[in-house]
Amino acid sequence: MDEACASPRGRQLFKLSSARHAAAARRLTPELPDMVFDLDMVAGLRRAGGDRRAYLDLLRRFGRNQRSFATQLRAPMARQDWSTAECVVHGCALAADRIGAHHLAARAQVLETALHERLDMGQLRPLVREVAALVQALAQQLHAQLAPDAARA
Repeated sequence: MDEACASPRGRQLFKLSSARHAAAARRLTPELPDMVFDLDMVAGLRRAGGDRRAYLDLLRRFGRNQRSFATQLRAPMARQDWSTAECVVHGCALAADRIGAHHLAARAQVLETALHERLDMGQLRPLVREVAALVQALAQQLHAQLAPDAARA
């Protein structure tokens, strides 16, 4: 501690200044969700380079973009456009892996492979239902725990 902080008044000002900086840092450092089932936030944050804001943005985008996963997949599957269906599932798998949703990413990759191999609809339906349910559950949890972008700004 330097001489300005050596006096009792100086120590008091130093503590007050430090407390203000800590409070400002807490306001500027976005809060991650408390806990999201099947989401490895440590891995996701690592993939975002340790940048909490970037990771929160990834979580929000996942929740927003993947919320309609089942609908996005239903149309190409109905017209048997397997390459488009594969692309939809591949995008979901990449996004899930990026945020740390490893189980979802793995199951989406299984579905992607099944689509690529052109398995019959009887084999595809349970995989589609499983992945769609995992995506929906994760999107709902993220939506419930993350305030809208405007509220955080």
